[in-house]
Amino acid sequence: MRQSDPIIAPCAPAAPRSAMPGSITMLSVAGGFVAANGHFSQPLLPVMAHSFGVTPAMMGALPAITQFGLAVGLLTVIPLYDMFERRRAIVAVLLLLAAAGMAHALSSSLGMLWTSAFFVGLGCCAAQLMTPYAALLALPGREGEASSRVLSGVLAGVLLSRIVAGVVEPLVGWRSLYAASALCILIVAVIVARHGVASRNEHAIGYRPLMASLLHMAATMPRLRRHAINGALTFGALMVFWGTYATHVRVAYGFGPLETGLIGVVGVAGAVAATFAGRLVDGGRFRQTQIAAALLMMAGYVLMALPHGDVLLLCAGVLLIDLAGGLSHAANQSSAMRLAPEARGRINSIYMVAYFLGGSISVSVGSLLYLLAGWAAICLYGGALALILFMLEYASPVGSSDDRG
Repeated sequence: MRQSDPIIAPCAPAAPRSAMPGSITMLSVAGGFVAANGHFSQPLLPVMAHSFGVTPAMMGALPAITQFGLAVGLLTVIPLYDMFERRRAIVAVLLLLAAAGMAHALSSSLGMLWTSAFFVGLGCCAAQLMTPYAALLALPGREGEASSRVLSGVLAGVLLSRIVAGVVEPLVGWRSLYAASALCILIVAVIVARHGVASRNEHAIGYRPLMASLLHMAATMPRLRRHAINGALTFGALMVFWGTYATHVRVAYGFGPLETGLIGVVGVAGAVAATFAGRLVDGGRFRQTQIAAALLMMAGYVLMALPHGDVLLLCAGVLLIDLAGGLSHAANQSSAMRLAPEARGRINSIYMVAYFLGGSISVSVGSLLYLLAGWAAICLYGGALALILFMLEYASPVGSSDDRG
C-alpha cells in the first residue's frame, strides 16, 4: 500500500438483509427515472426528425449532445457532492433535469431542442449523486450493496427507457412523453427533499480547490486509478458491441427496429448483476468479482464470434457480456467510494469520467473496425479488452486491501 492512499478498515459485519433502509429503494427507483431521460430519444430519432423537418442523420446528433451534457456534468457537477449539503445538491440537479425535460417537450426549433438536450444530459448526472449518497445512508458493512442497488436501478432505467419510448410515442407522441417524464422527475425531487437525510461534508472546500484536487487524487491514489482503468475497460468492452450491433443484426439476420430493440431487453442481466456485486464487495471478494466478470465477458464474445452463429448464440453472448458489465461496474464503483468517504463525490467523478471515456473511445474504434474488418473484429476487440481486465486483476496481489475495495 502506498502512503498516499487512504487506509481502509476491514468491512464491518454485515447487518441483517431486512435492515436495509427504505431510502435506498427510494434512491434506486429515482435513479432509474433519472437515467431514463438520457436515453428516451434513441428510438425516437426518426419521429423527432419528422417533427422538425430535418433528416434522421441530422437528428442523430441529439443523443451525442445529451451524452456530452452528461460528460460535462460528471466532471463539473458530481464533485459538488463534497462541497454542498448532499440532499439539497441532489434536489437542485433534479429540478434542473425536470426543467430541461419540459423545455425539450416544448421545443419549437432545432436549436432549442439541442440546447435542452444538453441540459437533460447535465441533469442526468443526478443519478451519480445518488450512488454515493446511498452508501452514506447505508448501515455499516453494507455500503457496497446500497450503492450497487442504486446502480441497478440506473441500469434498469436505461434499459426500460427504450421500451417505454417505443410503446408510449405511438400513443401520445414524443412531446407528451418528455412532459410526463419531467413531471415524474419533479415528483422524485419532492420525495427526495422530504424523505432524504440532510448531510454535509465536514471537510468541504471551495470549488476551485475542489476541482484542482481531482488531479491530485488521480495522481496519488493508485487504487482509484485501478478502479478507473477497470471501469474504462469494462464500458469499452460493452460499448464496442452496443455501438455496432444494430448494423450487424440488420445485415446478418435482416432485423428491423423492433427485433433490434428486443435484443436490448437481454441487457437486464447487467442490472441484476449490479445488485449482487455490492454484496460481494462488502464480503471482501472484489478481485474475484473482477476476474469472474472478465471471464464471462470473454466467453460472451467467443459465442458471438462463432461463424454462422444463430440468434440464440448472439443473445447468449449479449447476456454474458451484460452480466459481466454490470458485475464489474458495480464492484468497481462501490469499491472506489470506500477509499475516502469524505471525498466520494470527487472519487465518483474521476471513476465515471474514466468509465465514460472508455466507452466513447470504443464506440469510435468499433465503428471503424466494423467498416474495415466486420463483426469478427468487433468480437476480437471486445474480447481483448476483457482479457486485459483479466490480466490486470489476476496479477494483483491476493488478499491485499484492494480485495475489500
